[in-house]
Amino acid sequence: MRFRRLVAVAAVILAAGAAATAAAQPMILMYSTPESNRKIIKPGAADAPPVDGRLFVPGRPRGHLYAGEADKPYRVDHILAGDLIKQSTGERMADYLKSRVDGDACKFSWGQVDCRSGLVFVDEIDHRFAEKAPNLNAAAWRGRSSLSQKKRAFPVYRPTARTGQPGYELSRAIEILAATPYRGGGSYAERIHFFIAPGVVTSIGVGRGPYQNLGRDGRPHFRSHEGVRRALQLSGGLWIEMYHYDHGGRGRYPFNTYEWQVYPNRIALYVSGLGSTRVDSAMRDKIHFQITSGKPKLKGGAPAKCRTGSAMTCVFTLASSAKNAPILQNGIGQYRVEGDEAELRANLRRLYFP
Repeated sequence: MRFRRLVAVAAVILAAGAAATAAAQPMILMYSTPESNRKIIKPGAADAPPVDGRLFVPGRPRGHLYAGEADKPYRVDHILAGDLIKQSTGERMADYLKSRVDGDACKFSWGQVDCRSGLVFVDEIDHRFAEKAPNLNAAAWRGRSSLSQKKRAFPVYRPTARTGQPGYELSRAIEILAATPYRGGGSYAERIHFFIAPGVVTSIGVGRGPYQNLGRDGRPHFRSHEGVRRALQLSGGLWIEMYHYDHGGRGRYPFNTYEWQVYPNRIALYVSGLGSTRVDSAMRDKIHFQITSGKPKLKGGAPAKCRTGSAMTCVFTLASSAKNAPILQNGIGQYRVEGDEAELRANLRRLYFP
């Protein structure tokens, strides 16, 4: 996601005492402009979520979600993945993340603001944390040039995370933080949340085999994510971005109905462990959907409500499927849902504020 493009982000954790814990309770993350966020929360309205320590505001808080500065003590810090990668080693990454958890301010190029929730969001886990796929043009990996040729037997490819690779070093950092108690309970690792880039969600979602990196022909067409897996498993939360960026990077469009029905479960299998065939519920409890505006395109047995209903009706129908419902109950995040605020608010109230 693009933090530099946003004015403010707001997150509502729907459970008493959530300020002292990193995740575990349903969380609603609103990642948009203050104006859009206010349309969803409607501060001052009788049915607005209360400001009682469950509200967190990261990003560029030049405008407050509620009138005045009632959200000031609950702002969430964030860091860009590039700044984390610059730390280069697991030890330095751990020190950097710990300092941001403990810090009283979110730092930006233009200054800093109070930020005391003890939660840090990393934007985002992308291709830089993965292991590259081998060169499929090499002789050992070349496929058949025609269907009349005999199928080839390809080498067994086992991706290896190596010292110095960002995913490997980040896992070392989170392991250090997992062994470091946090003053409010739990560990420092549980204070760290990761946004998972659309490219990573897609790569793991389509990849086959134990490393979820193989194509239908049995060759490793996709990057693997072995080095970073442990970091994600030990973190406080994973926010999977359920949309694609267009090639110019200027717009977004949601995952289609097939991707919605397949990718989340495969992400859950990935964080459950290498070669897992069953989802570890504790790992699934860390996962949250991050949605955007727009209606998913129909593909692969789309639900009837996606054929006849609105954008948000389709999205929440997909998010409520048998495989996706356990993730939806963890809460949900939104990224720039301008134009769909009213419908999003109605669905949030139905699910989390009955």
